[in-house]
Amino acid sequence: MHLSLSLLGKFQAVLDGEPLPESRSKKIEALLIYLVMERQQAHRRESLVGLFFPDMTDEDARTNLRQTLRRLSKTLQSETTTPSFLRQQRESLQFNVESDYHLDVAEFETLIAGCAQHRPQANQLCADCIRQFQQAVMLYTGPFLDDFFLEDCPAFENWLQLQRTRLEYRAHALVEALSSYHERRGEYALAVFYARRRLEMNPWSEEATRQVMRLLAYQGQRNVALAHYNAFRDLIHRELGVELMPETAVLRDQIALVGEKRPHNLTLPDTSFIGRAEELAQIHQHLINAQRKLLTLIGMGGIGKTRLALEAAHRAAAQFIGPFMHGIFFVPLAPITDVDGPTSIITAIADAIGLTFSGSQTPQQQLLTYLQQKTLLLILDNFEHLVVPGRELVQSIMQQAPTVQLLLTSRERLHLDGEWVLDIGGLSVPPNADDMSSLDMYQAVQLFTERARRVDARFSLDTRNPRERAAVVKVCQLVQGMPLAIELATAWVHVLTCQEIAQEIARNLDLLASNMYDLPTRHRSIRAVFDHSWQLLPETEQQTLAQLAIFRGGFDRHAAAIVAGASLSHLAALLDKSFLHRTQDNTFSMRYDFQEVLRQYAIAHLTEQDLRALRHRHAAYYTQFLADHTAILPGINQQQALADVRQEIENCRAAWQWAVQQGQSDWLQAAFVGLATYYEMRNWFQEGSDTFMGAYEYLLQLWGERPTERQRGILLAQLQAWAGWFSFHLGQFAESAEILHASLEQLQCWQADAESVFTLNYLGAVIRYLGDVDTAVTHLNAALTIARQN
Repeated sequence: MHLSLSLLGKFQAVLDGEPLPESRSKKIEALLIYLVMERQQAHRRESLVGLFFPDMTDEDARTNLRQTLRRLSKTLQSETTTPSFLRQQRESLQFNVESDYHLDVAEFETLIAGCAQHRPQANQLCADCIRQFQQAVMLYTGPFLDDFFLEDCPAFENWLQLQRTRLEYRAHALVEALSSYHERRGEYALAVFYARRRLEMNPWSEEATRQVMRLLAYQGQRNVALAHYNAFRDLIHRELGVELMPETAVLRDQIALVGEKRPHNLTLPDTSFIGRAEELAQIHQHLINAQRKLLTLIGMGGIGKTRLALEAAHRAAAQFIGPFMHGIFFVPLAPITDVDGPTSIITAIADAIGLTFSGSQTPQQQLLTYLQQKTLLLILDNFEHLVVPGRELVQSIMQQAPTVQLLLTSRERLHLDGEWVLDIGGLSVPPNADDMSSLDMYQAVQLFTERARRVDARFSLDTRNPRERAAVVKVCQLVQGMPLAIELATAWVHVLTCQEIAQEIARNLDLLASNMYDLPTRHRSIRAVFDHSWQLLPETEQQTLAQLAIFRGGFDRHAAAIVAGASLSHLAALLDKSFLHRTQDNTFSMRYDFQEVLRQYAIAHLTEQDLRALRHRHAAYYTQFLADHTAILPGINQQQALADVRQEIENCRAAWQWAVQQGQSDWLQAAFVGLATYYEMRNWFQEGSDTFMGAYEYLLQLWGERPTERQRGILLAQLQAWAGWFSFHLGQFAESAEILHASLEQLQCWQADAESVFTLNYLGAVIRYLGDVDTAVTHLNAALTIARQN
């Protein structure tokens, strides 16, 4: 039989779908409740007597406990239920946790415990935790055993009150976390629902009241928000005889003073806004916190900073986000040059907010005096070239206009005390095109599709063949989700196939250009965007960035110093100016990387001589890296070694290719075992076959069939042997045996006995697989003999 107990809210007990019959004695219910809540331990009968029959003699109390227990057992049909709900011993009682039962309190606490690592900060909650918290809140229909009371049992009542308070506290924390979570994400209907639940649990909470008022105002329900304030004020005054806190009254005044629409000068973009939900939520969180005076959105040109700032501003204007009763104003600074100094910035701000200068005070003094009286948001767009002349002005506004908030877009942070920085990266990109059904989940693909339809209304991913859809993914990957680059790429869909667009972008940047007249000149091509950013860099940082472009797939500071001569200060400067971005490697150390299209642009600034020397250093560094990992890969630290090589595999591939092209036999000799072992351990047999056979064939042409240097001849045979072994894993058995035979012949010609052990061993394995056991044993014995001798 199944017993279901609901203790959150009113007490309910259901046995096999039927409510338990109402008992004349609440003590039967109380005993069941206590035993199931304290089910993890057995309870001595003496303690239960003191809990439920404190005023009786020992004998009477024991008799009443036996009678109560007998009636409870009968109610639960314990004698016919297996396993029984109660475990009864001579001196103790315990609820049987192995019986078939459900307890809402247990489920409530299990749901919370599953997310314990994310609490108490709501911004750390993952999607699974949100779902579990929501389920827990649904279970909490009211206080623990609401209205349940056991007369003349003070110990039980104390226990009951402790449980009620504990669970109420946990439920209140849940609804507070959920209301804050949904508010930050702009999901105001859900946020209001949970904020009202906060007030149900604690009707005197001014913090919850302010949240409800704020959320109602965000939804445009100003009158409802003000009515809510009035009702709460009257309740507090009537019941507690106190006045509201000043911040509650201030919020009321802010809501009352703002009209249906906030004043602003925001233009309405003619294209839809896609993605960036997390970034918008973070900006939202900053705007509603009046203590955060300056938020700088940093990112490279074309990453979508301006569009994001405008979208956030439009939402703030429409949804009453932030306390900006005097308006939200966008100030474009791109036309201003750094030689103009702060005066031009002051003029641009005055134009945006409608301030006319007059009198003998300086424009800056007049601007600051005006802003001191206002509660507004200023969006200073494209600030990167004005950081030096404009930093002091921004600082003055922060210090002298306490109710003004600043939202800046820049490729470089200002480095001011009180500055908050949000790094804007590319839109989400599919890791591959394997799952075609889920491509439209990624923001970069959504943007490509939407913008392509503006060029060709018939464009649809659904009607494209798999190669075309894979090419869309490739384009998004090549530009790493950069919105401007994606929009420029889609301008060609009426002329080129998506495959052709991807191929052209991989070759050079010049395809990413547009003749659209409504685009700013600096945004009509990716090259123009990068030119503008490049010109803002000092010469030393230009040189460092160009040198760093040799890396593929990221790099660490040690590699940057050895290969590119980049100091930590250089890396920090390029990070600050959004040319690099940071990631963590598999040991949680810092790594650096930058966009592929920017890499193409930067490396083009190197002379042929400088590029050759740079490739030489890069290949030397990473072939040595492979050599260093040769002994580690098969060892006890195998997993770490695999992760290390996987992290650097793009650099290793480029280094190997350069070493092959230059015929650097020493580097190749040192690196080939490490690289081959990695391919084998990762089951990358096709790449292993292509890489080693390609190297063998290229070097054979470069050095000839009989190189003058013994080392080169042996190396050729070793590369050939690994190519043969990878062929075997690809199912090319006869070809594998043929390649390994040829390798063995070459090694024997060079009398390279020690080096032939690998070839003999794997040739034996292949021939054994082909069925020639005797020949296989001969080769394997030969390998064993040579290995013992060496």
